[in-house]
Amino acid sequence: MAGSEEPLKIEGFDVCGLLGSGASSLVFAVADESGRDLALKLLARREDDSLLRSEFGRLSRLDHPNLIRVHDIGRTTTELSFAGRRFDANTLYIVMDRVSGRPADDYYRENKGEPDLLQTAWDLASAVEYMHSRGLLHHDIKPQNLLVRDSGKATLIDLGLATRAEASFGARGTLAFMAPEALVGGGDQRADLYGIGATLFALAAKTPPFAEGTGAAVVEAIVAQPVMRRF
Repeated sequence: MAGSEEPLKIEGFDVCGLLGSGASSLVFAVADESGRDLALKLLARREDDSLLRSEFGRLSRLDHPNLIRVHDIGRTTTELSFAGRRFDANTLYIVMDRVSGRPADDYYRENKGEPDLLQTAWDLASAVEYMHSRGLLHHDIKPQNLLVRDSGKATLIDLGLATRAEASFGARGTLAFMAPEALVGGGDQRADLYGIGATLFALAAKTPPFAEGTGAAVVEAIVAQPVMRRF
């Protein structure tokens, strides 16, 4: 596999290629032993692994046309290395549908018109409403976690930070799209609604609501400046 020291091997899966990467994760295209085309998200070790494992039962039962399906979670049996990044043995991974489409920010960078944005908003809101009806919060709604197909249909992905609404959790999410209360580990369904609004703002304006300055400056802006003042 290009960019790796040696072919990546994850027990039970054939690794077909890299789909994406983040600060603490890699997402691979894989096929399982029955030949299904899936996506596997390999997570850096996290202190709250147990929280995700406890939510798996609920996540695996989610079934909505605008929401990615979660099939399994597990742990690697050996140390893995890919493109200079190392993951210890016993690293947590999530197995999900492999969804076609482009991240919403890339899709809308091509200046798509209002009808597409309205469809995307409807699809995103429908997926989040469904999660909330099942007692779950997403916690990481952002353009990069929304895939848009050429047909305009959007799918909300990456349930790696999802929790039960009543669960205790620390600050979770991507800074530029976090509600003020989420910055201190609080929030409920309304924090996800903030994420929807911030995501749609970013798609319409081609920039996140608060994108300038250091992390501390972004935090201050989120707390002090309502988004609508900047639109």
